[in-house]
Amino acid sequence: MKDPRLLRVLAGVGLLAGCVWAYQSMYATPRDALLADAQSLRSSIASIERDLEGEAEVRKRQKALGERTLGARQDLVTNRFRIALARLAERAGLSEVVVETGDPKDTRNPVVDAKGIASALKRDLRASPGFGVMRGRVQGNGTYEQAVAAVAWAQSQPWIHRVEGLTIKPLDRERKRFQVTLDVGTIHAPAWAKDEGTDPALAELIPETDAAYRVMASRNPFVKPAPAGPAPVRVANPGKPGPANVAPVMPAYDDWKLTGVVVGRGGLEAMLHNTRSGERLTVTKGAQVLDAVLVDGGGDQAVFEIRGARFEVKNGETLASRRPLG
Repeated sequence: MKDPRLLRVLAGVGLLAGCVWAYQSMYATPRDALLADAQSLRSSIASIERDLEGEAEVRKRQKALGERTLGARQDLVTNRFRIALARLAERAGLSEVVVETGDPKDTRNPVVDAKGIASALKRDLRASPGFGVMRGRVQGNGTYEQAVAAVAWAQSQPWIHRVEGLTIKPLDRERKRFQVTLDVGTIHAPAWAKDEGTDPALAELIPETDAAYRVMASRNPFVKPAPAGPAPVRVANPGKPGPANVAPVMPAYDDWKLTGVVVGRGGLEAMLHNTRSGERLTVTKGAQVLDAVLVDGGGDQAVFEIRGARFEVKNGETLASRRPLG
């Protein structure tokens, strides 16, 4: 005869197993699936929101750049570009101004050449570059100061997106008249220029550009300064006869002329020109030319340290004309 208690235990175990199975199959498993779907949906929403934020930032930057263009229609942009370049040259004081412009040329997006980018995206970028660059040239005659001023005005205009070339050529033997040629570029992006806007007005000089221009214009590097006298010569061991009395070769201080001193975002910089070789050199604080280390400066002068002593050099003077500081 079977034990009724054992039967009740077995029945209870079977009932419990059935409940567990029912819980897993009818509640827990569907719940876990729903939770996984919800998490996946939240991740997708977050990804879409990030993409939308990035797109909004791109559109904001496109709008800002569009406001710095000269319009959408090519004929209107060409006319405005030519007029604005002529006004720029006249503002700088140049005469006999000549302006040339060309048609816009599409700019190749660097993403097209990048690795790991979907071929469909590259194909779309090739088909629609997005913007082009219209290049122009303005040429005029004036003093050295006016030639440098033209460069400063060009660098300060928001519609000139790049200064691509500069040539300053003397027109007379006295180096008082010069011909300056500027090659510049402006972006032509019809999709970003929402309307045709108005004719561009000349922006005022950027303060940093104005300061650099005044330093450069203070000395004409094409005119050789008056001789400042012979460079000092040291004689080694004057009391001993023989080869030791031969004067050592001194650094060619007379060849290096200071042409400008700038204190900008990058710190102190001194610009020098080698009057013998034509080489131009920009020295930052702590760097050196020959054995002269740039340690201080501002305005129209620089301070160099040579063998532990400090010397002052003004714009237009050579290192041989240096003056000791106390």
